[in-house]
Amino acid sequence: MPFQTNRCRLAMLTQNDFALFAALNRDAEVRQFLGGTHGLDSMKRDFAALLADSAVAAYVATLLENQDPIAIVLFGPHHDGRDTEVSYLLLPEYRGRGLAAEIVAAAIARCFEIHPELDRIVAETQAANQRSCAMLLRIGMTPVQRLIRFGADQVIYAKSRI
Repeated sequence: MPFQTNRCRLAMLTQNDFALFAALNRDAEVRQFLGGTHGLDSMKRDFAALLADSAVAAYVATLLENQDPIAIVLFGPHHDGRDTEVSYLLLPEYRGRGLAAEIVAAAIARCFEIHPELDRIVAETQAANQRSCAMLLRIGMTPVQRLIRFGADQVIYAKSRI
């Protein structure tokens, strides 16, 4: 079921959202801390797998003012096998406006609402990704662990149910 923030509408990802998925995954800025860009064949496989994965909930955020799709927010199992992780991708032209914080905070609140069994949600990002680290702090997530994964220093943030 779709929901809204002050400036965006979030709805479940569908087959019709491949153009946004592709734009996000071929953008070097978006993928800078995520292992680099993907080719078209890889994106098609990843998108099909994402849509088919019942353990993952994926939302598309569109601006209310013009219905432009600007971001994808995903919830799925974290690498630790215990927690649910939130991940997000925002088109670079929409950075610096507080949209990521607005979207991710609302999506986390919605996830807690839909899943009363969850005690916390985590996010993992490279320590070098200063924008993401700052946004996670701004929405009330707390750093709980540092580790090396994928050959890089990572920070795991957590937000507990209130």
